[in-house]
Amino acid sequence: MKKNLVLLIALAFMGSSLSVPAFAAVKSGAVCKNQGQVKTVSGYKYTCKKTGNKLVWIKGVKVSAKPTKPSVSTQTPTERVAPEPIFGAASITSNGFTVPILNHDNHWNRWDVTVSPIGSVRFNYKNNVNSGFITGVTVDLPPSTLGTLATVKVTVSCAGCTSTSATFSATSLPRTKTLLETQLSKAFKSELVRDLPFTLVVENPNLSQKNRFLIEEFKKHLRWLSGIGANEKRPFHVIYADTADWMNDEFKRQGCEFTPGHRLPLGGYAVMADCAGKVLITRPNADREVHESSIEAQNGLIHEAFHLWQNQLVRGASEYGRLWGLKGEDWPKWVVEGGAHAFSRYAFWYTNGAKTSPEQIMKDWFKETPSLTRDCVGVTIRDMVKNISNGEKGGLCAYSTGQVAIDLYIEKFGVDSFYALFRSPKSPGYGDFPGIFRTVTGQEVEAFYDEVDKELKLRGWS
Repeated sequence: MKKNLVLLIALAFMGSSLSVPAFAAVKSGAVCKNQGQVKTVSGYKYTCKKTGNKLVWIKGVKVSAKPTKPSVSTQTPTERVAPEPIFGAASITSNGFTVPILNHDNHWNRWDVTVSPIGSVRFNYKNNVNSGFITGVTVDLPPSTLGTLATVKVTVSCAGCTSTSATFSATSLPRTKTLLETQLSKAFKSELVRDLPFTLVVENPNLSQKNRFLIEEFKKHLRWLSGIGANEKRPFHVIYADTADWMNDEFKRQGCEFTPGHRLPLGGYAVMADCAGKVLITRPNADREVHESSIEAQNGLIHEAFHLWQNQLVRGASEYGRLWGLKGEDWPKWVVEGGAHAFSRYAFWYTNGAKTSPEQIMKDWFKETPSLTRDCVGVTIRDMVKNISNGEKGGLCAYSTGQVAIDLYIEKFGVDSFYALFRSPKSPGYGDFPGIFRTVTGQEVEAFYDEVDKELKLRGWS
């Protein structure tokens, strides 16, 4: 009887224990019961707060009594810490992502956002504010980082309290290729890629690391040119000069035949005169230039190499003779110089992994060197037609904003069609560039010029 009584008491005790509601242990993010309830666990103060539709424990400061003054018997209250941000699910966008912050705390008076590992790259973010509370962060990523993992760190602070931070990681959508990229990729044939050999002749044999870097990049650019069919077949020399005197003397040593007294100032040239069967390109020593690894520095060599290819197209497959035709206006300057500048940019785009579009590279290029566009505001594509000197209106603009016409041409007609402009024979009735343009594209060049000017206007350059 006693044994049965003891068993009944034990069962009754167990039954009463099972009927008590169970709550999760007190820890950050765990469910709690009474809003505003405060508990201290393992030396930290936790407060029950409403987050969304749930009551959860929010971790606070470590409880530690401040030293009291001898004359004061009571302890000072502990310093308040800003509640740690709690993130919701991210919304992925075409240029980044938006992440909501669930615990909107009305004591927050400041919040900072950093993005890594791309924190040093230009980016934008904005705080979505509702009734004075921060409710989320929208991050716009640079095109070159789209499709990669990015980590956002949000630090919040409030008056009279220490700041806290939390991080969130998300992967944005991959960058969408532009039409220009599609056309360039279509023209590239990996089976055509080869090294295009050249002989390097330098005035100063002790080339700096910067110059050696530019020459190595030039070799990569040449491989890309070969992949799009620009196979320069003649032997060519790269003349790396420090002074104009040495450069002009080197022309003589290479067997170039110029008119008596002809001299060139120090600069970048594609020399297609009779130089004992060779062609030459020149490049001044880059140490005197500010730019180093950007397209502004790398453009010099590949620009001149593309002129060699333009000339080879004309000489090898056209009755046109010289690249610039019988008259200066036969070959618009935007075709010759804008083409060389544009294709050097395309080579830079490819050899740098196509992380950003050629259009974005041009925008960054012009920001780095604002003079490329500063003097071209109001200059139309028709001002870049005649083969005028760089000092005249439209002369320099053919190099910079003239690239817009090349981009638009390749988007519409492709790379092979651009080459066809140079290959077209000077047949009866097609003895000028407008006739060649009409033959190759089926469009009147004046209508094309109208399209280019509209694009220049959209970009704020006309």
